[in-house]
Amino acid sequence: MTVWQFQKIGQGPGLGSAWFGLDGLGIPHAGAEAGDMEVSDAVFAYLAEPALSIALEEVQSATMKSKQKITGMLQLMNQGSGGGGKFKISYFLSDDPTIDGSATSLGTKDVQAPQAGASATSSFSFTSTTSVAGKYLIAQIAPRSPSQLAILINSSASALIQ
Repeated sequence: MTVWQFQKIGQGPGLGSAWFGLDGLGIPHAGAEAGDMEVSDAVFAYLAEPALSIALEEVQSATMKSKQKITGMLQLMNQGSGGGGKFKISYFLSDDPTIDGSATSLGTKDVQAPQAGASATSSFSFTSTTSVAGKYLIAQIAPRSPSQLAILINSSASALIQ
């Protein structure tokens, strides 16, 4: 759902103007001044939209009952003007830090994006029946539905498994 936030920024006589622009993250902003000859209101409007990036932290492995357990933390940061919403994180095991032919899906998890200007950390755990020594864990974030608006600053992150 698209949400526009409006903020009154002033009041005065006369009829003004309107403008539209994008900020550094690509989030649209608009401003308008309108009214009669006596009093006009100036408003500032911006599209409330999350701008997300992810990072992997403390990715480790351990052998348990002939399986490799991969654990770590995912940090999700919202630098946008809008909050939350649910997103899907897909995890992959790969020979290199890219999602390509060597990448194997480990699964997906739904996460709640933090509010505007905030970050959140969540833990993850996967098991693999093959060796993970020298492999990379890759996390990739995507909206849960095509109609969900978001700016994905860093849509994937990778870490060499320790």
